[in-house]
Amino acid sequence: RSPLATLKTGLSILKNKSGMGKNARIFMLMEREMSGMERLIQDLLYLAKAENAALSFHFAQVNLASLLASVYEKFMEDAQNKLVTLSLSIADNCNYDCLCDGQRIAQAMTILVDNALTYTPSGQTVTLHIYSSHHKCYIQVIDTGVGISGSDKEKIFDRFYQADSSRSHKGHFGLGLSIAKEICHTHGGSISVSDTKGGGSTFTIRLPQRQ
Repeated sequence: RSPLATLKTGLSILKNKSGMGKNARIFMLMEREMSGMERLIQDLLYLAKAENAALSFHFAQVNLASLLASVYEKFMEDAQNKLVTLSLSIADNCNYDCLCDGQRIAQAMTILVDNALTYTPSGQTVTLHIYSSHHKCYIQVIDTGVGISGSDKEKIFDRFYQADSSRSHKGHFGLGLSIAKEICHTHGGSISVSDTKGGGSTFTIRLPQRQ
C-alpha cells in the first residue's frame, strides 16, 4: 500500500501545478487505476488475514436497521447519478438489535449495494429490505438488474470468480462477495443469492440476534 500512497501524493501535487490542466484526462485515468489497485490490495489483505485468523472484530449491540439506513444514505447520490431508484424498506414491529461488529456488517452491506448499483441498468430499482424472525435478522439487497445464471450462483462467492460478461465491470475483481461471505460466517450467519421475481438478483444476509 505504501508505494501506491506515494504515487497518489505525487499525482495530487502534479494536478495542482500550474499549466497541468491539459493533462487532466491522463491524471484522471491514473487516479482511477491507482484507486482500483488500492481497493484490490485492501481486499487481498483482508482475505489473507481472514485465512490466518488475524482479523480483529469488535462486538457490541448494534441496531441493524439504523446501520442499513446509514448505508442507504451513503449510496443515494450514486443511485441518482446512475438513474437507478434506490429505496429502503424496514419491516415494522421487529427487533433489530444484534451483538455484532457494526463496521464489518456495514462493510458487507456496502459490498452488496455497490454490486447491485453497478449491475442494475438505468431506470431499474434496487431495494434494501430488513426484517427479523425467530431470533434472526434478514438483510436483503433486491435488484431488478441483469440477474445471475444458475451455474454462476454456485460459484459467485468464490474468490476472484466473476460471472458472465454481462456482470463483468472494471474495478470489480471478484473479491467483494467472498469478503461479505467471510464476514457473515464469522458472525455465525450466512449469505445467499436468489432470483428476483420479474428479473434481477436478491442477496440475503442472515444474522443470529445474539444478545
